[in-house]
Amino acid sequence: MVQQNGMKVATLLALFNLSGCSSIRDVEYIDPKGYSDVASYLSETFEKSNCIGTTFSSQGREFINSDGLNYQLGGKNLRCYVASIEESIDRYCVAKQGEMVQGGTWCVVNKMPLFHVNYSPDTSLTKIGLGSRIFSTVEPPSSQAKQQWLSSAERLGYISERVQQQTDIEKKVDLANEINEKQKKYIEMNAEVAVSIGDLICREDYEAKPYQYPGIAYYKAYVEKKEKNKLQLRLVWHGGDGFVVNDITNVNNIIWSSPKGWRHCN
Repeated sequence: MVQQNGMKVATLLALFNLSGCSSIRDVEYIDPKGYSDVASYLSETFEKSNCIGTTFSSQGREFINSDGLNYQLGGKNLRCYVASIEESIDRYCVAKQGEMVQGGTWCVVNKMPLFHVNYSPDTSLTKIGLGSRIFSTVEPPSSQAKQQWLSSAERLGYISERVQQQTDIEKKVDLANEINEKQKKYIEMNAEVAVSIGDLICREDYEAKPYQYPGIAYYKAYVEKKEKNKLQLRLVWHGGDGFVVNDITNVNNIIWSSPKGWRHCN
């Protein structure tokens, strides 16, 4: 009876191990020098490491699409440490005289991307298993032209010299536009309007906070009096394109204001 129970326990343990019900582990060390692409290297690494946790299940798949040669490892409860996977990928990159850049997502050799790795959202910084997310890499297949791969890499987020230069130019243009806008605003705020009694004049609401209203808000007012450098105004409207700010009443509609910042309404 004891012997039968022992055999049952042994059988259950064997099934337990085959089904993948084991703890998270490091991936097996594989020398990357003999592999021409990261897909083959990782396929072999994960096969020997049994990262899926099921002996009879495929440990990933390779396929080619418009991006390039892809390798994907996905499934429930992937049982290999992210840190260990990162070390294997770094090892392959270094073996190809490359370095990992952009947060460890690109291997680059002589400013040319060798491959891209995606740990999927919310897993790249964890040191536990990959959970049920998909781990993947993309690299150029042997038949893909260099420029075609570079275009694919840029589309996938690689910051090439061309992309960086374009980004720098766009930043300079944005900065120049911002400076011009500030100068224009300064001139507008300090320009004095020439008015007569009864004129309808407008002024931007410079006190409004960013995003306080759906758009730029303005005041409209009639000139009631003129005294030295002051104008007595009767506010009649506060709002912008497609919206009205209902804050003008018979109590607060008469104000004294500097002529600066006001202009004749279009």
